[in-house]
Amino acid sequence: MDGSDFIVPPPGLVPGEPPAAPERAAKPVERTLPSFAPGRSGPPPLVPTPAGPVVQVPPPLDPAYEVTGERVRWRLVASGGVDAVITGPSVLGRAPRVEDAEGARAAVPIDDASRTVSKTHALAVPAGEALAVTDLHSTNGVRIERAGAEPEELAPGATGLVGDGEVLVLGRLRLLVARLPSPNV
Repeated sequence: MDGSDFIVPPPGLVPGEPPAAPERAAKPVERTLPSFAPGRSGPPPLVPTPAGPVVQVPPPLDPAYEVTGERVRWRLVASGGVDAVITGPSVLGRAPRVEDAEGARAAVPIDDASRTVSKTHALAVPAGEALAVTDLHSTNGVRIERAGAEPEELAPGATGLVGDGEVLVLGRLRLLVARLPSPNV
Protein backbone atom coordinates (compact mmCIF):
# COMPACT_ATOMS: atom_id res chain seq x y z
CA MET A 1 0.00 0.00 0.00
CA ASP A 2 1.26 3.38 -0.81
CA GLY A 3 0.48 6.44 1.30
CA SER A 4 -2.15 7.91 -1.07
CA ASP A 5 -4.85 5.35 -0.32
CA PHE A 6 -4.29 5.17 3.41
CA ILE A 7 -6.49 7.26 5.72
CA VAL A 8 -4.89 8.33 8.95
CA PRO A 9 -7.31 8.49 11.92
CA PRO A 10 -7.39 11.67 13.96
CA PRO A 11 -5.31 11.73 17.14
CA GLY A 12 -6.95 10.09 20.19
CA LEU A 13 -9.35 7.94 18.14
CA VAL A 14 -7.16 4.81 18.22
CA PRO A 15 -6.44 3.62 21.75
CA GLY A 16 -2.89 3.00 22.76
CA GLU A 17 -1.54 -0.21 24.14
CA PRO A 18 -3.45 -1.67 27.09
CA PRO A 19 -1.83 -1.19 30.46
CA ALA A 20 0.33 -4.09 31.58
CA ALA A 21 -1.26 -6.44 34.09
CA PRO A 22 0.35 -6.49 37.51
CA GLU A 23 2.59 -9.46 38.03
CA ARG A 24 1.25 -12.10 40.41
CA ALA A 25 3.30 -14.81 41.96
CA ALA A 26 2.12 -18.25 40.91
CA LYS A 27 0.88 -20.26 43.89
CA PRO A 28 1.32 -24.02 43.83
CA VAL A 29 -1.99 -25.92 43.59
CA GLU A 30 -2.47 -28.86 45.91
CA ARG A 31 -4.10 -31.80 44.19
CA THR A 32 -5.49 -34.93 45.73
CA LEU A 33 -6.29 -38.06 43.82
CA PRO A 34 -9.56 -39.90 44.39
CA SER A 35 -9.41 -43.16 46.27
CA PHE A 36 -11.59 -46.20 45.74
CA ALA A 37 -12.64 -48.99 48.07
CA PRO A 38 -10.42 -52.07 47.97
CA GLY A 39 -11.59 -54.78 45.63
CA ARG A 40 -13.18 -52.39 43.15
CA SER A 41 -11.46 -50.69 40.31
CA GLY A 42 -12.74 -47.65 38.51
CA PRO A 43 -15.66 -45.38 39.30
CA PRO A 44 -18.89 -46.70 40.85
CA PRO A 45 -21.30 -48.34 38.38
CA LEU A 46 -24.01 -46.24 36.81
CA VAL A 47 -27.55 -47.13 37.85
CA PRO A 48 -30.13 -46.77 35.07
CA THR A 49 -33.09 -44.58 35.90
CA PRO A 50 -36.58 -45.77 34.95
CA ALA A 51 -38.49 -43.95 32.21
CA GLY A 52 -41.46 -43.12 34.42
CA PRO A 53 -42.08 -42.71 38.12
CA VAL A 54 -41.58 -45.83 40.20
CA VAL A 55 -44.11 -46.27 42.96
CA GLN A 56 -43.02 -47.99 46.16
CA VAL A 57 -45.62 -50.64 46.99
CA PRO A 58 -45.94 -52.29 50.39
CA PRO A 59 -45.60 -56.09 50.47
CA PRO A 60 -48.83 -58.10 50.35
CA LEU A 61 -50.59 -58.52 53.66
CA ASP A 62 -50.89 -62.32 53.38
CA PRO A 63 -48.82 -64.92 51.52
CA ALA A 64 -49.90 -65.56 47.92
CA TYR A 65 -50.26 -69.29 48.63
CA GLU A 66 -53.01 -71.30 50.23
CA VAL A 67 -52.26 -73.53 53.17
CA THR A 68 -51.87 -76.39 50.67
CA GLY A 69 -49.04 -74.49 48.95
CA GLU A 70 -50.95 -74.05 45.68
CA ARG A 71 -50.92 -70.67 43.99
CA VAL A 72 -54.11 -68.60 44.30
CA ARG A 73 -55.53 -67.18 41.04
CA TRP A 74 -58.01 -64.34 40.65
CA ARG A 75 -60.22 -63.32 37.73
CA LEU A 76 -61.38 -59.78 36.95
CA VAL A 77 -64.52 -59.54 34.79
CA ALA A 78 -66.29 -56.42 33.47
CA SER A 79 -69.61 -56.20 31.65
CA GLY A 80 -67.86 -54.68 28.60
CA GLY A 81 -65.86 -57.85 27.94
CA VAL A 82 -62.74 -57.15 30.00
CA ASP A 83 -61.53 -60.45 31.40
CA ALA A 84 -58.15 -60.93 33.08
CA VAL A 85 -56.59 -63.61 35.27
CA ILE A 86 -54.18 -62.52 38.00
CA THR A 87 -51.66 -65.18 39.08
CA GLY A 88 -48.99 -62.95 40.62
CA PRO A 89 -48.17 -59.29 41.24
CA SER A 90 -49.67 -57.47 38.23
CA VAL A 91 -49.92 -53.84 37.11
CA LEU A 92 -53.41 -52.94 35.86
CA GLY A 93 -54.08 -50.02 33.49
CA ARG A 94 -54.72 -48.84 29.93
CA ALA A 95 -51.02 -49.20 29.00
CA PRO A 96 -49.31 -50.65 32.08
CA ARG A 97 -45.56 -51.28 32.37
CA VAL A 98 -44.01 -53.68 34.85
CA GLU A 99 -41.15 -51.20 35.44
CA ASP A 100 -43.58 -48.61 36.86
CA ALA A 101 -44.47 -50.56 40.02
CA GLU A 102 -41.97 -52.20 42.33
CA GLY A 103 -42.55 -55.91 42.70
CA ALA A 104 -44.81 -56.29 39.66
CA ARG A 105 -44.16 -59.30 37.42
CA ALA A 106 -46.92 -58.88 34.84
CA ALA A 107 -48.73 -56.07 33.03
CA VAL A 108 -52.47 -56.50 32.47
CA PRO A 109 -53.91 -54.03 29.94
CA ILE A 110 -57.49 -52.98 30.69
CA ASP A 111 -59.58 -51.77 27.75
CA ASP A 112 -61.73 -48.90 29.02
CA ALA A 113 -64.02 -47.16 26.50
CA SER A 114 -64.69 -44.29 28.96
CA ARG A 115 -60.91 -43.70 29.34
CA THR A 116 -61.17 -43.29 33.12
CA VAL A 117 -58.53 -45.98 33.76
CA SER A 118 -55.02 -44.52 34.01
CA LYS A 119 -52.12 -45.92 31.98
CA THR A 120 -50.71 -47.41 35.20
CA HIS A 121 -53.69 -47.50 37.54
CA ALA A 122 -53.25 -50.16 40.23
CA LEU A 123 -51.14 -53.07 41.42
CA ALA A 124 -52.99 -56.34 42.16
CA VAL A 125 -51.25 -59.00 44.26
CA PRO A 126 -52.83 -62.35 45.22
CA ALA A 127 -52.79 -62.40 49.01
CA GLY A 128 -54.29 -65.62 50.34
CA GLU A 129 -58.06 -65.23 50.74
CA ALA A 130 -58.11 -61.78 49.09
CA LEU A 131 -56.59 -59.77 46.28
CA ALA A 132 -54.43 -56.89 47.62
CA VAL A 133 -54.93 -53.85 45.38
CA THR A 134 -52.77 -50.70 45.60
CA ASP A 135 -53.71 -47.40 43.95
CA LEU A 136 -50.64 -46.30 41.95
CA HIS A 137 -51.55 -42.61 42.21
CA SER A 138 -54.19 -42.97 39.49
CA THR A 139 -56.09 -39.98 38.15
CA ASN A 140 -59.61 -41.30 38.83
CA GLY A 141 -58.98 -43.47 41.88
CA VAL A 142 -59.60 -47.02 43.07
CA ARG A 143 -62.71 -48.09 44.99
CA ILE A 144 -63.75 -51.40 46.56
CA GLU A 145 -67.48 -52.20 46.78
CA ARG A 146 -68.70 -54.87 49.19
CA ALA A 147 -72.26 -56.14 49.66
CA GLY A 148 -73.96 -54.38 52.57
CA ALA A 149 -71.06 -51.94 53.21
CA GLU A 150 -70.08 -48.44 52.20
CA PRO A 151 -67.62 -48.33 49.24
CA GLU A 152 -63.98 -48.05 50.31
CA GLU A 153 -62.13 -45.33 48.37
CA LEU A 154 -58.36 -45.99 48.41
CA ALA A 155 -56.05 -43.03 48.93
CA PRO A 156 -53.21 -42.71 46.39
CA GLY A 157 -50.55 -45.27 47.33
CA ALA A 158 -52.90 -47.09 49.76
CA THR A 159 -53.65 -50.82 49.65
CA GLY A 160 -57.02 -52.50 50.17
CA LEU A 161 -58.16 -56.13 50.16
CA VAL A 162 -60.78 -57.31 47.66
CA GLY A 163 -62.47 -60.63 48.37
CA ASP A 164 -64.25 -63.18 46.21
CA GLY A 165 -67.50 -61.73 44.79
CA GLU A 166 -66.61 -58.11 45.59
CA VAL A 167 -66.29 -55.33 43.02
CA LEU A 168 -63.08 -53.45 42.19
CA VAL A 169 -63.70 -50.06 40.54
CA LEU A 170 -60.86 -48.47 38.51
CA GLY A 171 -61.99 -44.96 37.54
CA ARG A 172 -65.57 -45.74 36.40
CA LEU A 173 -64.82 -49.29 35.22
CA ARG A 174 -66.40 -51.92 37.51
CA LEU A 175 -64.64 -55.30 37.71
CA LEU A 176 -66.15 -58.31 39.48
CA VAL A 177 -63.41 -60.14 41.39
CA ALA A 178 -63.64 -63.93 41.51
CA ARG A 179 -61.30 -66.44 43.09
CA LEU A 180 -60.46 -69.28 40.72
CA PRO A 181 -59.82 -72.83 41.82
CA SER A 182 -56.17 -73.76 41.84
CA PRO A 183 -55.06 -75.48 38.63
CA ASN A 184 -54.32 -79.16 38.86
CA VAL A 185 -50.73 -79.81 37.92
